[in-house]
Amino acid sequence: MKRPMRVFNKLVLVFVLVWFGLATALAQDAELHRADELIAQYEFDKAERLLLELKQSMPGEADIYEKLGDLYGVKKEWKPALEHYLKLLEFDPNNANYHFKVGGIYGMIALSNKLKALGIIDDIKYHFAKAAQLDPAHLEARWALIEFYLELPGIFGGSYKKAYAYAEELHKISAVEGYLSKGYIEDYRDNTKEARKYFDKASRYMNAIPEDYPRENIHYQFGKIASKYGINRPLGRWHLSQYEKRYNPYSRIGLEWIYYHQAMIFKGEALKQQALAFLEKSLRVMPDFEPAIEQKEALESL
Repeated sequence: MKRPMRVFNKLVLVFVLVWFGLATALAQDAELHRADELIAQYEFDKAERLLLELKQSMPGEADIYEKLGDLYGVKKEWKPALEHYLKLLEFDPNNANYHFKVGGIYGMIALSNKLKALGIIDDIKYHFAKAAQLDPAHLEARWALIEFYLELPGIFGGSYKKAYAYAEELHKISAVEGYLSKGYIEDYRDNTKEARKYFDKASRYMNAIPEDYPRENIHYQFGKIASKYGINRPLGRWHLSQYEKRYNPYSRIGLEWIYYHQAMIFKGEALKQQALAFLEKSLRVMPDFEPAIEQKEALESL
């Protein structure tokens, strides 16, 4: 009878361990969900306290480090954000999204501190390129590399040719992403004729992009080309409204720009009062927002 009893005891132990592990995972998920809710409500300090407590009790959980890195990024506290994201690469050095986030924080450090920028150019390039290499369909990494090569001075490796190479990669993943990225490059170079050509091609897909498209910035981009180039203005307004609906603390483009481009679309349709109303909304978000101030003064003088 001893052997069956030992087998039974082992089964009970396995069950207990599985149950305990499942209960712990469920509790962690619930706490992370609570942290997400707090961040969405801009309760950053409460979210930080909760996540730090979780990290102390479960130091081996990558999700907690990732959420803390995200939170510190929202708070523009680049050093702790970088520390937590680099820790993620210890958990999984071949995770494309971890490399993308590390590259993004290095990029923000470079933007905020010109003295440090030159010393971390290689880090930015390496982590974005690694993300693109690890994930052949990573849209955001390729967009980041396009911006990187456009913004970087030629003497330090900036290159339109390299930016175009990643635009071609985007085109292989998705035609609309390819056209938008090529238009973006030409618009950056002030080649408006070429930019319009690509944006016109991209606009054929405006109706096909769903509200929950994985790259939320596509809604902003369609709104911007409607605003700046007058391409399909009604759909441009719709896309800007979708971006506004999805806006959250992690969003890259501020609402002041969303309302500004809504105003410019209405201005292009000769609807002065609607344009002024959106310029007012833009200035309520950011009172010293120069583009909105200039356009408001110009419209009021008509």
